[in-house]
Amino acid sequence: MSLDIPDLNSLPQDIAALQQRITELEQQLAQYQHTEGFIPDATPKDTTKQQLSAETLSQFAALIEATSDCVIVANAQGYLMYINQAGRQMIGLEPEQAIATLPITQFVPEAMHSVLQKHAIPSALRNGSWSGEMLLLRNDGRHIPVSQVILAHKHQDGRPVYLSTVMRDISTQKQSEENIRVYEEVVKNMRTGMTVFQLEQPDDLASLRLIAANSIASHFAGRDFEAEIGRLLIDFAPEAFETGLAQTYADVALSGQSRDLGEVSFSDERITDAIFAVWAFPMPNNRVSIAFEDITERKRAEEALRRSLLQEEVIHAQEAALAELSTPLLSISENMVVMPLIGSVDSRRAQQVLDTLLEGVAASNANVVVLDITGVSVVDTQVANALIRAAQAVRLLGAQVVLTGIRPEVAQTLVGLGVDLGGIITQSTLQSGIASAFQRRL
Repeated sequence: MSLDIPDLNSLPQDIAALQQRITELEQQLAQYQHTEGFIPDATPKDTTKQQLSAETLSQFAALIEATSDCVIVANAQGYLMYINQAGRQMIGLEPEQAIATLPITQFVPEAMHSVLQKHAIPSALRNGSWSGEMLLLRNDGRHIPVSQVILAHKHQDGRPVYLSTVMRDISTQKQSEENIRVYEEVVKNMRTGMTVFQLEQPDDLASLRLIAANSIASHFAGRDFEAEIGRLLIDFAPEAFETGLAQTYADVALSGQSRDLGEVSFSDERITDAIFAVWAFPMPNNRVSIAFEDITERKRAEEALRRSLLQEEVIHAQEAALAELSTPLLSISENMVVMPLIGSVDSRRAQQVLDTLLEGVAASNANVVVLDITGVSVVDTQVANALIRAAQAVRLLGAQVVLTGIRPEVAQTLVGLGVDLGGIITQSTLQSGIASAFQRRL
């Protein structure tokens, strides 16, 4: 008989039944052996009884060998007398390895010896049986958690004859329990609120019952969900039925399909203008989990970023408009354009002047460009170099530069800087520069 993990709780009852059957068989054998007139060459009737008992014992032995649990019989001194094949595999013994000299303690970690010798075995001798959890030590040194039952078999006078034990590997169960503990710890400490509801009656919406919740869910919602565990949703949150939320929960539980409930705004006396992202996903046995995350700060950050980007776009637009105003290119005639400069000229503005001049000359096919620096407050090396670069670039497009607005102090500065204005026509004022251009028919 193979016993599965889900039947683990029935193990003591199974062992008790086996013990009862052993006792019955022992009583039958004793009765046959002490029956008045019993002789070796028994009558046909006695032979039939012996055959029946042998068959029963054979069936019982086959049952023990077929089980997936470890079954061991030890004498009163604690040495092995019998171990089934499943037990050999569990411990790591060879199928035919002798066991007569092996003590029970060899298969128990040293740390568990005191539990076995001072508690488990004495309890079995005193009460007839002991059950609990133990660690089994394999030959390769690995420890296996087991659920164990120890039975004490005694003479009629009460003296112990032998001990039998049944052990079941509960490694999978222990791992599952550990996984559950890990998951519980994760859910408990995560920053996402979690609630779990069970739809106890598939056709009854009112049977939604809260069966689990973490503390952060209570914190977010301002409601002690943990205190409501075990209660029907309709009893502590009837508004969920009015808004259709309960129906959504039931639909997810029954359909097995997750659903994004979107962003939900929430406010109360404790929370002001909070925003939660809410989604529902199905769980086994008509259950649904509701997860909600506080995204208030993220949404505020997104809004601030959106406003910042919008403001940046406005600033760029304003800068472009100012740049266009600060470097205007005016068409005087079909072949002449004028650019009056005002204020200071830094490297950025110098590049802008150059770009505007080149684009304007190329677009208008002008052959004369009047560059007026009357409004430039300071003319230094940077400004002078910018003017030279602009003139050279314009000449590459086939146009002539006329530089106007050179005041006496500016002329002195240019001379002092040793700026070569060769190839550039200069005039003192914008008017004289335009007039000179027309007179020369440039």
